[in-house]
Amino acid sequence: MNGAYVTYIASKIRTAFHSTSEAHLAYALAWNRIERDLTRAVTHHQQQLGEAAKIIQNAYRHYRERLRSKRQSETEYRAAVLIQSYYRRYRQHCHFKRLHRAAIYIQKHFREKKCKLRQLEKITMQYTTLTRGSKSSATSLSSQQSATLYAIRKPTVNISMGKSDLLFLRQTLAAMRIQHAFRNHRQRRVVSRIIQKLIIISKLKMKLRKFCEINSKDKFDQEPGED
Repeated sequence: MNGAYVTYIASKIRTAFHSTSEAHLAYALAWNRIERDLTRAVTHHQQQLGEAAKIIQNAYRHYRERLRSKRQSETEYRAAVLIQSYYRRYRQHCHFKRLHRAAIYIQKHFREKKCKLRQLEKITMQYTTLTRGSKSSATSLSSQQSATLYAIRKPTVNISMGKSDLLFLRQTLAAMRIQHAFRNHRQRRVVSRIIQKLIIISKLKMKLRKFCEINSKDKFDQEPGED
């Protein structure tokens, strides 16, 4: 009986051991499955978190880039507006300077033109007075010529002239010299004709005087013979 009881206990212990080992094995397998599922879930969650973090970072970078580009575009726009305003002011300043220089240039040349016209009027007045005086007497011809030529040749304009004004003045002075020379030539011809007439008249007077003297001598010689 004792042997049978021991055998029975041993069999129970064996079955219990086998049952506990199977339970441990099932528990271990279930735990391994749970760990694997948890690992997969954690890994999937981490992957999702990583992808979400990447999306958030990418969106933040794009937002920051847009904000930076917006600020840069606003800064560039303000700088462009400022540059345009300064450029417009510079162009207006240059335009006003050109207008000022043009006004000064016009005023200067207008004054020079008036001065040259006045001086030409003075020269013509001197010339006319000298030519009128030269017609009165033929003896003062050389002095009048020298005075007129001095009035024409003296540097009356001491201001800066343009090429066209200088050419006009030279042409005017040349025409005045030609007219003066022609008038002098005509006066010389008139004077020479007068002198020639005077010479002819004096010669005729001498001939008439000689003829009268000869006639008077003949009459004086004939009177004693008649007596």
